[in-house]
Amino acid sequence: MRKFFKNLMIKFYTFMVSEHIIKYVVSALLCFGILFLVGVLNSTVMSDIFSILIGFLFGQIFIGILNVVMGNLEDATKVTEDTEKLLSIYKGKDNRKDFIYNGSNCLVAYKHLIVNKGYKFKVEDHPDSEFVLDEFIMNNYKELFLAHSQSSKSNSATIRMDGFEKRGDEYVIHLGRSDYYKHLVTNRSIDFRLADDLTLRDVFEYGPKISSPEESKMSNHVGINALVYLSDGEMLLPKRKKDSTISKNKVTSAIAMKLDFPEDGDIDENYLFDKCIKTGLIKRTKFNKEWLETKDIKIDFLGLGLNLYEGGKPQFYYRVVISDLTRLEYLTYLKDHMNDNFGKLDSDKCIYVLEKDSLKFVGDDGLTFKHYTLSDVEKGRSASGKKKLSYEKSFAANIWHDIQ
Repeated sequence: MRKFFKNLMIKFYTFMVSEHIIKYVVSALLCFGILFLVGVLNSTVMSDIFSILIGFLFGQIFIGILNVVMGNLEDATKVTEDTEKLLSIYKGKDNRKDFIYNGSNCLVAYKHLIVNKGYKFKVEDHPDSEFVLDEFIMNNYKELFLAHSQSSKSNSATIRMDGFEKRGDEYVIHLGRSDYYKHLVTNRSIDFRLADDLTLRDVFEYGPKISSPEESKMSNHVGINALVYLSDGEMLLPKRKKDSTISKNKVTSAIAMKLDFPEDGDIDENYLFDKCIKTGLIKRTKFNKEWLETKDIKIDFLGLGLNLYEGGKPQFYYRVVISDLTRLEYLTYLKDHMNDNFGKLDSDKCIYVLEKDSLKFVGDDGLTFKHYTLSDVEKGRSASGKKKLSYEKSFAANIWHDIQ
């Protein structure tokens, strides 16, 4: 019943933010309804004029309030989280990741390309390879962009995965360029219903296979996801803010971000498999820069694959273990630096330090866990905080890679 009601509300929200002509009819009817009620009470000419103004005003206010109240449904109108629906579209057995973690079951739709077994990798960067939007997407650009009306937005260049290949005894990853707005009108609005009731998934990624990076019409910038563990075995788990472009109010991997450009140097193997993760530690976990030189940081590249929820967006997955950073040292530092601002896009509201063994998957998209507060650690108590939150699907794929 809860899922049915949520789906009904999503459809209503999609209708109200769309360009369907009927939406304006509904708005007009609201105006006339108020006009009629006022007119019944007073039939003077001034009352009629006043009624028109009040009716129009209240109709617009109603729509405005509806957009704010239902803003949390925006993500679901842009990118579906219905795993079973996606698995019915993309039928390959490799797309179904059904696994057990801490005694709980998790099902996620994810197409892995590589599970790293100690392979060699080479990065070939092509800065002049610029992604061009398909004509159909360009013709619907305005409507697709308006799908993100409740999200914080800022454009910038992005690093696109143009493809990968096996060459001899190593995998070669080809990188090109796109930008964040192209991402918003492709991967991040793959399931948004346009005026003709089509979605980008209907047109470009209708199955039964997801397009390869070489063939994809999506912007497909490289996503970076890393699980981060402290010396006592705790996992760091951030929670996104309500204005993120995706995963609003959800928990993610400790590092969950697009692959940024290096401040200096080239995009090479050293950057992709080491330096970008260290940069992510600072940006996403508020890591002390000095710790990069003083702490023992072990980074493992777990593999890569395609996020089926976002139309085949490429994701690179990692595990990071900081073997000499205790929960006390981290929480003490985090207390004074949680609000350090490293960018407006997809920022986090808070970061939980949780007992790894307490993390369990619940239902379709829920997590339960216990987490430490600074007071718990200072007083030598066990984790006292308890949470049940929704999670970003790519986090589940990160867990899947971690246990392979």
